[in-house]
Amino acid sequence: RCLSDWSSDVCSSDLVIREGFMMVGAPSTLTSLSRLSAYKELRETVAVRSRPIVAFVGSGLSAAAQLPSWAGLKARLLEELREKAARSASLNDAKKVGDEADSIAGIGNFWIAFSRLEAALGKTTYQAIIRDSLSPADTCSIPSVYNALWRTPIQGVLSVNLDNFVKRSFSEVYPGRDLKWFIGSQAARLAKILHAGHPFTYSLHGSIDDTQSWVFNQEQLRALYRTPGYKAMLTGIFTSYTVLFLGIGADDAAVGGPL
Repeated sequence: RCLSDWSSDVCSSDLVIREGFMMVGAPSTLTSLSRLSAYKELRETVAVRSRPIVAFVGSGLSAAAQLPSWAGLKARLLEELREKAARSASLNDAKKVGDEADSIAGIGNFWIAFSRLEAALGKTTYQAIIRDSLSPADTCSIPSVYNALWRTPIQGVLSVNLDNFVKRSFSEVYPGRDLKWFIGSQAARLAKILHAGHPFTYSLHGSIDDTQSWVFNQEQLRALYRTPGYKAMLTGIFTSYTVLFLGIGADDAAVGGPL
């Protein structure tokens, strides 16, 4: 049954094994042989449970709920910044803010762009827009792939998303069961329970409900890297578990940067 659920929800994408990690890739980038081999590898791992499985998920998994991607959030914040320019009291201020918006729009690095957007908009407005953009995740339907994941024999989920789909899904699939939940700054606590057999989720970039936990810019990402136990925790997961990447790549800065 797990394999049936998995196939209907996940295997429309491509699974590829790279350096011991299982990934979901774009269909056009992989050969039929690599797709078949990867799926067989995953099926065998699930069937024999040779190594515990951890899913590493990104924004692609929440796209079905119509939540904005990084690019979508950036566009929404830029829209507000341009509205701020239009409301400026003087032509000089309007031009200054508008020029900053144009400059940020041309920045391809989201970590840098979001640092600039927070400074230009002010923390209160910046946080309010992000929270408003992601708040539908608290009440909308959970994307089915999350439930499919928990129905496979995974031990935990690492997520760079601020939404609560991972936790909501676990409660739906296993009502009444305990899920150990940690945010980025609690890496050392997670490391202590990794081999205890408890189902867990680790929200690397924080929770929508706690603005102090958010990781959206370079300064916050560097602070996460410096968190005691963070690198050791990731190293422990990548060496002891089969890691299934969904909606994020292994070369993403949020994944491989500290390693």
